[in-house]
Amino acid sequence: MSASIKESAIFTTDSAASVKKKIFNAFTGGQATAEEQRRLGANPDVCSVYKYYFCLFMWDSKELDNLRNDCISGNILCGDCKKILLSKLLPFLEEHQRKRKQAKKQLNQFFITHEQLSSGEFEK
Repeated sequence: MSASIKESAIFTTDSAASVKKKIFNAFTGGQATAEEQRRLGANPDVCSVYKYYFCLFMWDSKELDNLRNDCISGNILCGDCKKILLSKLLPFLEEHQRKRKQAKKQLNQFFITHEQLSSGEFEK
């Protein structure tokens, strides 16, 4: 997922359906087939899904290490990892969007009007 490619980046204003589509289309370090991945494992170092865990959702290094080891050993498949990420990401975005909507209602109190400037209200 990349911010330079709008169709792949996750924005805080995206709908749940859009986020789901982007996550399930995200590049991972997995193998071509589930069988190969179970046998050979995957590479979390190049996985954009793993980066979300690392940066936003797994602050416990032990939990992150367990996920990394499961990935490398083939104990977890990319599809499962994406489902888990979605279960963390969607509530996070939903809460953010709710708070953003509330904050938007309060923006006018922070704007300076032309009338306030013209009246000299802000001069020293």
